[in-house]
Amino acid sequence: TEVVAEEDWKENMLILGGVLTNVVAKKFNESFPAFFPSEEFPYRKLETPQESYSDGNIGVIAKTSNPEDREKKIFLVAGVQSKGTKAAVRAFKDLENVVEHYSAGQFYAVVKGLDLNSDGEIDDYRVIETSE
Repeated sequence: TEVVAEEDWKENMLILGGVLTNVVAKKFNESFPAFFPSEEFPYRKLETPQESYSDGNIGVIAKTSNPEDREKKIFLVAGVQSKGTKAAVRAFKDLENVVEHYSAGQFYAVVKGLDLNSDGEIDDYRVIETSE
């Protein structure tokens, strides 16, 4: 979450956590097709080409070319709040079922975390928007 060596920014990356908790996510935020648009704390909104989300259970998986080296790719797995990040992590583990062409170029998938047993924890997710 705190990579400061700029030479590391030219590699393939998996960024976990949003712009509030991850300095690398903040640096590359606007490179993704779905991103956190606010420059002001607490960054509680996700923007896609189709919609804007502020529910804390909303998460995103996004992939883009690394602006530091276009041959490299960056994945973002993050949420509007921590529950959204947990939903995005669950969905990322199941990526081939979430996004049909995840190995292709740029994409995003917005997921909503679900608490199936009402214990206050995210147990599952539902895909609510994709770039495909």
